[in-house]
Amino acid sequence: MPDPYQIAAWRFEQIAPLLDASLSDAQRRAAWRERTRLRVEWPGSEARRRRGLEPRRKRIPKSTLYRWIKAFQQHGYLGLIPKVRADRGTPRRTATAI
Repeated sequence: MPDPYQIAAWRFEQIAPLLDASLSDAQRRAAWRERTRLRVEWPGSEARRRRGLEPRRKRIPKSTLYRWIKAFQQHGYLGLIPKVRADRGTPRRTATAI
């Protein structure tokens, strides 16, 4: 697993343009559009490359960006460190029968 502080730094890099108070409304909208539409390489991709797998490249959902911004505003940099899941990684959705 990647270093939690590296993940926090990566998350800050993703939200930093959205926190900049000097941006105009148009620049802020453009930053949101860029962050939610472009696929980015997520942390842990280096380890996937070493195993011969494709790096994980996907978009960042807007809800995730809002969650990271809220965590940063409440707890600072330490709020961006990944938390241990209470459900220990079990699937959040259950299979539904049709």
